[in-house]
Amino acid sequence: LKGHNGPVTCLAYCSVTDQLISGSEDGTCRVFECSALSRDADNEAESVRILRARLCMMPPKVSVSSFSEAEEDVANEVTEEVMCVDFHPQYDGNTCCLVYVAVGRRLLEYDLSVDNNRGAMLLRQPTRDFTEILRNEDDINQISLQQTINGDLIIASCDDEGEVHVYKKGKLKVLHHGNTATGEENSGFAIATSAAFHPIFLGPGKSKINLGKGNKKKGSSSTSMQDLLISGGTDCNVKLWDVTKNRASYSLLMKQMDSDENVNQVCNPPMVHNISWSRSGKLIAASLGDGSIAIFKLSGRRLVQ
Repeated sequence: LKGHNGPVTCLAYCSVTDQLISGSEDGTCRVFECSALSRDADNEAESVRILRARLCMMPPKVSVSSFSEAEEDVANEVTEEVMCVDFHPQYDGNTCCLVYVAVGRRLLEYDLSVDNNRGAMLLRQPTRDFTEILRNEDDINQISLQQTINGDLIIASCDDEGEVHVYKKGKLKVLHHGNTATGEENSGFAIATSAAFHPIFLGPGKSKINLGKGNKKKGSSSTSMQDLLISGGTDCNVKLWDVTKNRASYSLLMKQMDSDENVNQVCNPPMVHNISWSRSGKLIAASLGDGSIAIFKLSGRRLVQ
C-alpha cells in the first residue's frame, strides 16, 4: 500500500466496508479500498501488487510562534504527525462515513461521504474539531470510541500528560492514569499510552447488546459495561475505569506479574505500549516494553492474569 512520505504510525480497519485507514509522520491519513487486493488474487499470487490510496486527509498545519534574529515574534506553520486514526463505531460507508484523526493534541472528525467531499481525493478541512472539547494539554497517543445503546458517542483520548479525557453527553471528565493529582501511593507521573472501551457491539446494525451483570437497572448504582474503560501507561500499570467516576476501579502493576525467573525477556521495564479487548470483552491483552504480552481476564470489576 503506497502513498505516505514518512513512517506509518497507526492503522484502523473496517470489516464492514473492507477499508483501511493509515496515519503517518508526514501529517496525512490515507484511505485504501482493501477489496481491490482480493480481485484476481489467485492469478497474482506470486506477484507484488501496489495499491494506491483512494482518498487523502491532510489536517491543517498548526501555527507555532518563534523569534527571528531581529527578535520579532514570527508565526511558523508546522506539520504534526498523525498518532491515531479510527472509524466511527457504526461506520458502514453509506449512512455513516465518519472517521477520527488524532494529530498532536487535536482530534479531528472527517466525513468521507461522497455528498460531503463531492468526490474529492484530498480533504483538508475537518467537519468537526474536538480539540477545545477534549482539552488535551499534550499530544494524544490513542483514542477510543464507544456508542451507547441510546446512540450517544463517547470519546476517550489518552495523552503524554498522563491523562485520559472522556467526553460523553456534552460533559468532559479527566481520568488521571499516571499523575500525582490522583493522590494514589506510588502513582508518580507517567504517560498514558493506550486506552480502550469495553466492546459492546458485535457489528454494525446490532441493537441488542448483552451488557452482562453490569447492566444498569432503575435504582441501581451498578456500572454498565459500556462505561468500562481500560488504560495503560509508562508507569507499568493497567487500570480499569468506570468513566462515570473519578478513580480507577482496579489497578494492576505489570512488574508484579513476572514470576518465572527462567523466562528470558528484554531488559526493559514492562511499560504498557498498547492494550486491547477481545471481541467478547472477557479478555484483555497488553503489549509490554519487556518483550512480553500480558493476558488478563475481566472478573467482575477486577483484572485476573
